[in-house]
Amino acid sequence: MPAFIAAAYTMEYHKEQNIPVAQPKFTFQNLDTVHLTKRTDLSAVEQYTGVSQEELAFLNPSLKKGVVPASFDGYTLRLPLDVMKAFATNRDSIHHASQKMVADKSDDEEENESTATKSASGPGNDMAKINYTVKTGDNLGYIAEWYDCRAQEIRNWNGMYGSRIVPGETLTIYVTEDKINHYKKVDDLSFSQKQAIESKQDQGVDVTTVNASTTAEEDECDCKIYTVKAGDTLWDIARNYDGVSTTELKRANNIRYSSSLKPGMKLKIK
Repeated sequence: MPAFIAAAYTMEYHKEQNIPVAQPKFTFQNLDTVHLTKRTDLSAVEQYTGVSQEELAFLNPSLKKGVVPASFDGYTLRLPLDVMKAFATNRDSIHHASQKMVADKSDDEEENESTATKSASGPGNDMAKINYTVKTGDNLGYIAEWYDCRAQEIRNWNGMYGSRIVPGETLTIYVTEDKINHYKKVDDLSFSQKQAIESKQDQGVDVTTVNASTTAEEDECDCKIYTVKAGDTLWDIARNYDGVSTTELKRANNIRYSSSLKPGMKLKIK
């Protein structure tokens, strides 16, 4: 309240206090917005519109990292009205440049990382880069399982700060060079094929045996059995079953905290 009173006093009596009035560079009349669902780097916007990153950050203070993240709901980016035509004309180029910046950033980080850090979170010398196009129903946990890596590694490789991915988005994946032909096939498989073949047969497990074992457990408890995968959350699992909530999953499986989920755990779905 004291700060508000001080601001109100300053506005009312600025002449008496010899406080000069500065005209704002941006007003509602000279601003417009664009709706973005793809990852967009503000430096790419600057490159094609001429608006500095400092001005973009001023107009969009919620973008702390200088990047519009990819999302289903999208983000409304504020821009000066006089660059709207330039943005619309170069929209595809801006998105393409943003993807290239992610790749270049990843390459620079790899060069600067120590050998120990690379072995822990980055691709090694025997790794090859391939692309995966996100499909409806995918999540980072599934994708990590199909490519035998960790969800955090996928985030690192693609400059992601969260787990949200959008159908049609292209992800960079690093795999061992001797298996590159095998992993390249994953992008063309259906969801069910990837779940059944990639995560079972290609890991040396007989799909028939797995299915028979799961069916026996389901018959014994009169419920469905779900095997937790890397990156799964209770919310992810619950939304795959009609009428099942996270609270019911916790109660049926004696789970107190969602963080206690581990890959390979079997959950009862009632």
